[in-house]
Amino acid sequence: MINDNELKIEEPKKLILDFLDYLEKETPIIFEKSTLSEEFLFVKSTVNGITISMPAQFYTLNVANYPMEIELRYCPCECCHKVVYVKLLINDKVPEFTTANIVMRHIKKAVPDMQVYIIKKEKTTHITNNPADYQY
Repeated sequence: MINDNELKIEEPKKLILDFLDYLEKETPIIFEKSTLSEEFLFVKSTVNGITISMPAQFYTLNVANYPMEIELRYCPCECCHKVVYVKLLINDKVPEFTTANIVMRHIKKAVPDMQVYIIKKEKTTHITNNPADYQY
């Protein structure tokens, strides 16, 4: 299935590229910017019984020198225009979790106020439509 909201972007927002460049300059992290993709969604949250829907852009790319992907949540609303948080997407392996902690410390040192999360990537499920599997 193809997600219509996700697309390969030719020219990402300058703020995102500046943020990635800053992290590369201030930390030993190197990004594979050719893998950068963007997804635009509306995120709902409930505050005091009122549901609020806000736009959000998610940028995902591979980290070249560590075995993980990174996801940046960017808030495009008039008040923010900033990266809200960073997710480090890893597999379910102990060495990758240890490495993700190292990467998280690098990011927190470069941007102390940034929220950084370590998340296990969802395993992709391959579905085959074999006619023999169906009972008529």
